[in-house]
Amino acid sequence: MAETAETVTYEAGRLSRSERPQRTTDADRSLSGRRPTTTLDRVPVTLGDVFAPLDALAPARRFALALWLHDGAGITPLRPDEIAVLPIPSAPEQRQRVGRLLRDALNADTLDRLVDKRLADIVPAITSVSGRIDASPSATNRLIALVRSNGDGRWSNLSNQTIGQIQAWRGAGPVLVGRLVAAAVEAAMATSTNQPGAWRQPQLWATRPSNARVHALDDALIKTDPRARAIVEHVDLILPPSTEARCTPPQLATRVGLSYERVRQLRANVLESLREISRTEPLAALAEQLAVELGSATTRGDIERVLVAHDLPRPDDPAGLLAVWLAGPYLPVPGHAEWFSPDPAELVSRTQALLEDGGGVHAMTTLRRDLGTLGITDANLDGWLDVQPLRVVHDVAVIMSGTVAQRVQRALEATGTALTIDDLAAWIEPDQRPGLAATIARDCRFVRTAADRWELSEWGSAPDGSALRLELAVDDDVLIGAEGSLPVTLAHALGLRPGRVSRFATRFGPLALSYDGERAIRGSVRPIALASGAVAGSMLIFSLTPGLERAEVELVAG
Repeated sequence: MAETAETVTYEAGRLSRSERPQRTTDADRSLSGRRPTTTLDRVPVTLGDVFAPLDALAPARRFALALWLHDGAGITPLRPDEIAVLPIPSAPEQRQRVGRLLRDALNADTLDRLVDKRLADIVPAITSVSGRIDASPSATNRLIALVRSNGDGRWSNLSNQTIGQIQAWRGAGPVLVGRLVAAAVEAAMATSTNQPGAWRQPQLWATRPSNARVHALDDALIKTDPRARAIVEHVDLILPPSTEARCTPPQLATRVGLSYERVRQLRANVLESLREISRTEPLAALAEQLAVELGSATTRGDIERVLVAHDLPRPDDPAGLLAVWLAGPYLPVPGHAEWFSPDPAELVSRTQALLEDGGGVHAMTTLRRDLGTLGITDANLDGWLDVQPLRVVHDVAVIMSGTVAQRVQRALEATGTALTIDDLAAWIEPDQRPGLAATIARDCRFVRTAADRWELSEWGSAPDGSALRLELAVDDDVLIGAEGSLPVTLAHALGLRPGRVSRFATRFGPLALSYDGERAIRGSVRPIALASGAVAGSMLIFSLTPGLERAEVELVAG
C-alpha cells in the first residue's frame, strides 16, 4: 500500500466492532498488512514526537534509549531534552527495538509519574492517528478486549484519556496500561517519514574530514563499548562550554542509572584501551604534534583552529575530542573560563609564582619570555596575560593581586612618581577608595609628601608635616551639640571608611567624623567648644593628621 506524509489509513482489521476478540498471532497481523497512517500537521520525526515525558523514565532506561538512537555524530546525549530530538530510526527492526525499550521502561513506577497525563500528552503524534488499537501488531488480545470493553478502541477517543482514568478500568493492571502506551508509540512511529539516512545528523557529517587519521580515530571509538564510550565522552572528552558541563564519575553514575563502581570499571577499561591506541601510528605522531602546537595553555577556539589545520573534525565531534585527549588530555583551568591545560594546577601555580617574582612588576618583553618557558605558545601568550590580574602601563606589567598595601606599592613602583589617593584607587580598585589614606598612612613603606600625594619611603622624599584643616564657625547649633556636615573632599583626604566612625583625639576630647559613601558627618563638638572657651561668633580650627587620627584645636575669637 502506498504511504504518503499527508494521508495514511489503517486497513480494516480482522476484529470488527461487533465481534468478540479472538486470539490473533503476530504472524497473522504481519500478513494482514495493516499499517497505521495519519493526517498530520507535522509528520513525527523525533523521539519526542512519539514519547514526550522522557524525564519520567528511570535513568538506566533513558540511557539505553540514548545509546540505541544515537548514531555517533556528536557526544552521546544524556539529558531528556537532548534525547527527545534524536531522529526516529528508518529501519522497521530499529523502530521495533525502540518500541520494546519504551515498553520495558513503562513499569508501575513510571506510570505513577504519568498518572495525570493524557495519552496525547505522552504520545503527541497519536492525536492524528486514525484507526483502532486492534490494528497494532504488538497489541495482545487481552489488551484489545480491555480497550474494546471501555470504548470502541479508536486512538482518537483514547488520546484524551489520562493514565489515571485508564488505570481505573476493570482489569487494567500496570502491564496492560504499559502495553497500551507502547502500542500508541508504535502507531505513532509507523506514521513517521521513512527516508533512508534520516537517522544520521547531516549538519555534523556534511563537511566532516575523511583521511587516515580520522579513520583511525573513528575506529578507536567504534571498537569501544557504547556505554563506556558515553561515560568517557562526558567525563574525559567533553570541552566546556558545551551542551552540558564535564561530569564527575559519581554524577554520571546517577545520570545513567549505573553504580559508581560499574562506571569506574567501564571508564578505566576504555581509557587504558585508548592509551594503547595512542601509542600506535598514525595516532602517536598526531598526538605529539598536537601537543606541541597547543602548548601548556590553550582555548577552545585555538583547539578548533589547530584541528581544522590538521584536517581533523572539530571539537563538537567525538573524533576531534579524542585527538585532543590523546595530545593532553586537556582539562579546564579553574578560575580561567575557556582555558584548558594538560596540568591546570601546575600551570596556575607557576604562572602566579612568575608574576609575583621581583615584587610583581615586570617589563612586558621579559614577562612574555618567561611565560614561554612554561610551554605557552606565542599564539596564546597575550590571551593568557589578558586573564591574569595585571595592569600594563608604559610596557610595564603590574600584578594586582595581594593586599591593598602590596598593590599600592606596585602602583608606585610602576609609575615611579607620587600619586594621589584618587590615582591609587583607580590603580587598585575604586571600591577601595574610602579608607585608603588611613590604610597607607599606617604603613611605613609609604610617606605623604604633600596634602594628597603619596610616595614610597625608600625614595627619600621628606614627609609633609602639614595637616588638613577643618574650620568650624561656632553658633548656637554648635553650642547645643548639633551634628553638622563635613566636606566630602576632606573625608576622602582623611581616609574615612564608610560605615565606621573615626575619632580624632584632641586635648579637649574626641572629634567624631563619619562617612557613608555619599555624605560626610561631623559629630557634636559641644564638649570641645565649652572646654576651649568658644562662644557664639568665634571659630574653631581643627588641624587633622590623616592616618594618625589626632587633631590640634585652635580657637579664634569672633
